[in-house]
Amino acid sequence: VWVQEAHKGNSMAIKIKFNSLKARLVVALLLMALLPTIAIGWLASHTMSENIRAERIRDVGQVADAKHSQLVMVLARANTRAESFLSGLIAQCSGNSAKLNHLCATGLIRSYLVAEGAMGATLRGKGSDNVTIGYSATRNQEPVRFKAGQLAKFFGNGPKGNLSYFVSVAEKSTGYQLEVTYPSSVFKPVFVPYPAELGISGEAFLVDGEGYFVTQPKYPPTQGYDRPVSTPPMQSCLSGQSGEALDLDY
Repeated sequence: VWVQEAHKGNSMAIKIKFNSLKARLVVALLLMALLPTIAIGWLASHTMSENIRAERIRDVGQVADAKHSQLVMVLARANTRAESFLSGLIAQCSGNSAKLNHLCATGLIRSYLVAEGAMGATLRGKGSDNVTIGYSATRNQEPVRFKAGQLAKFFGNGPKGNLSYFVSVAEKSTGYQLEVTYPSSVFKPVFVPYPAELGISGEAFLVDGEGYFVTQPKYPPTQGYDRPVSTPPMQSCLSGQSGEALDLDY
């Protein structure tokens, strides 16, 4: 090692030799002191990075669970209101007759749709005793049978079919069934504004069972409208699996 030093205008070269035992011991001690410090620093940095990543993943899971709960609440309340309305409608519009008063039922259904912000409804009775008001997703269909625990159903498949959904309730004692159709925009308040826990770029969104967007995503996607999102994470989600992945985009 050469050190150049200026002294009173003169240049003086100082040669430091490391061939002495003392110098070697000093260097060895310095390395022994630095290496653990470097190792501890790397370990701390790695641990902090892993902790931050785990916290982010946990935040995403908690947001997903919260959005799921809110979505279920919206649909469950719609079903509860429809059941209560149907029970009152039958009591008010059937009277002592076994046949439903269509004029009475039509007026009540119209008022209910306005209050609900719904698009339309179909009331099914015995035989052809049906009443349809507004745009009903099930107007020309047979009565829809939901699976156990199912709260709603999209109108159809694909990007156009998921623009509306309907709930279906029945009054067992009389056999009447009410199907109320809503626009999918009802779900928007559940997902927007975007969760603060996910940071500036994070978001939560809803897709249908085929991978088409139901709610508006935060960033322009290359899939999800003309064709379903086909990425492995989305396919895992649609198959009922939960997990996390590092990827480029939707």
